[in-house]
Amino acid sequence: MTISNSNVNRNVLTALLEKYDIPTSKWNGNNGTKKISDLVTEIKNGETVLIEEDNKLIRVVNIVIADVLYIDNNTGQKWKLTEEKQVFKKDNTVKRRTKALGAVSEKIHGGEDLTLALLRALTEELFSSYEKMPNLKELLTRITVKDKREIIEEHISTAYPELLSRYKIHKLTVYLPKELFNAKGYIEHQPTKDIHFVWEETTA
Repeated sequence: MTISNSNVNRNVLTALLEKYDIPTSKWNGNNGTKKISDLVTEIKNGETVLIEEDNKLIRVVNIVIADVLYIDNNTGQKWKLTEEKQVFKKDNTVKRRTKALGAVSEKIHGGEDLTLALLRALTEELFSSYEKMPNLKELLTRITVKDKREIIEEHISTAYPELLSRYKIHKLTVYLPKELFNAKGYIEHQPTKDIHFVWEETTA
């Protein structure tokens, strides 16, 4: 059985979690967790489906993850974008990332083309302040995409404790055109936190 956006509501989801003895007492929005309502929203938006497989309930998520690079054609220098830190607005707490598969990541919506998901991720995370640029869409089409590969990971979700999640990761490397390169980096503004991205020189 697959639970998708066509047949989900809070009651159906709660009953399914109880069937597999998955406690939700820690799904409270604290310490990086989310709530049942968040999972319902993810499913309704087509970002997530739940499947029953081998007597287990599994949350399946398709994700696009991109390493973002820029090459200065004048100097030959190569720069790689990294997530420097997350600053939480409630108490100004700073969280630094120690490991990441790529600078930019986003869930792929159900039926969404991989390229469109990538451009949406880049726009939302890096270029939201550029949205008034009349030629932004044209500049985004000049991004070069290389090194496409797929990775499947399966582990207990930190957002939904005790719920097994299967991540189908589409890993890409993208190169930005000069017009989208900001040497100072970028800031993604979210309701609860700001995410800071910076450039680091690389030879890889």
